Amino acid sequence: MTTDNETAGIFDAWPTTFEPPTRRIVDPPKSVNVNIALAIGRSGGGGFRDTTPLKVRAEGLAMDSIVEGTLYAWARTGTGDWLACSYSS
Repeated sequence: MTTDNETAGIFDAWPTTFEPPTRRIVDPPKSVNVNIALAIGRSGGGGFRDTTPLKVRAEGLAMDSIVEGTLYAWARTGTGDWLACSYSS
């Protein structure tokens, strides 16, 4: 967990060379719902008929969940995508 004061300086060591900047602070932070499957990309379709053992499917991380969180910042990748800096509640 982080505080507003900690996120305010999140990009201090990342100098701005071009405009518009490739990162943005969300002020004030916003409540968001995060779709884990979209937030963390995964390869392949997978499924229950694949070779994943039943014990892994039963106790592994649930990637098909939507969780509540707080959005603090955005940062752009070198390929033009945007990544969110969010913490779950």
